[in-house]
Amino acid sequence: MQQGTQNSSESGTEKVQRAIHSLATLNASLKRMEEHFALQNARCRKVAADMKKLRHDLEAQQQRRQQQ
Repeated sequence: MQQGTQNSSESGTEKVQRAIHSLATLNASLKRMEEHFALQNARCRKVAADMKKLRHDLEAQQQRRQQQ
């Protein structure tokens, strides 16, 4: 309840400044998340490429065994 009282006593400029600060904080957080997900995406792509190569190698090995 005290915050509601505090909010009503704030001027319009103070409310706007507080909102801008909150948005700037949120924006910074979103940028960090974007960087994190970009790194995760790169790691996932590398793992997928490694798995594709391993599958190819395994299939080639199985074909060689069948031909023997």
